[in-house]
Amino acid sequence: MTVIAIVGTSAGFIFAADGRLAPIEFNAPEELLALGNDHQQKIFEIADPQKSLAYAITGSVIDPDGGFDLRAVVRSQIDRMSHRRFDDCRQYLRALGSKINEGINSAKQNEAIVEFPCINHVEQSPAWKFAKIIVAGYFGKMRCFFQVQFFHYDGKSSEFAVDQYLNLIFLSGSSAVKREMYQSNDLPVVGSMFSEYTKLLGDNPTLEDAEQYAVGYVRACCSPLALELDPRCKAMGGHIHVAEITSAGLKWRIPPATRE
Repeated sequence: MTVIAIVGTSAGFIFAADGRLAPIEFNAPEELLALGNDHQQKIFEIADPQKSLAYAITGSVIDPDGGFDLRAVVRSQIDRMSHRRFDDCRQYLRALGSKINEGINSAKQNEAIVEFPCINHVEQSPAWKFAKIIVAGYFGKMRCFFQVQFFHYDGKSSEFAVDQYLNLIFLSGSSAVKREMYQSNDLPVVGSMFSEYTKLLGDNPTLEDAEQYAVGYVRACCSPLALELDPRCKAMGGHIHVAEITSAGLKWRIPPATRE
């Protein structure tokens, strides 16, 4: 489980994430949960003369049985494509997503992925989403906010899709905590049990406002109070790290405990 919060403003984006990597189910015994660690970096940069982007990955990242690590595949393909030029961010992400998807399917054929997980079922479809890469920042001077989703139909092969994210707020973690904090219009819930973590952004939020909003959600999901609402929050926690991404690049506001 991972908590990721991304908030866009006219000046750039704020990324916030927890630091916990739990390689087993959230409802496992405490001694097994302790095999994970609380110092994982979950926010990463894509930087070259053409683009200034940041990304985070949600969903199934590691297959502990086969040894597959999606983070390594993503980073490898980003580095390999760093010298290629593209017309826009969508074209770049389609090319990147295709290469990552090839890596996923190769890992499945070689049994580095034992079984594709079924995490989020697509309504009115037999498809299951199992991983998502959220990318935000700047392609040239153009602001970008996209998601690259990976899914399967039959458990035999992976497919992917690239979609523009239209809302400037992305919160991934505990949906129960999110519902208790914010309404569908992103305004704080009046009388929320997480009121100390909520933030009213207003019409023209600054990067500082965005940081308070994003960090507040991550802290709420990692709080003891969250466990009363959602037992999955046991797998969320650790060192919170925060980055801003502007056309000038990525700048750490709270650095990760260990950088990759």
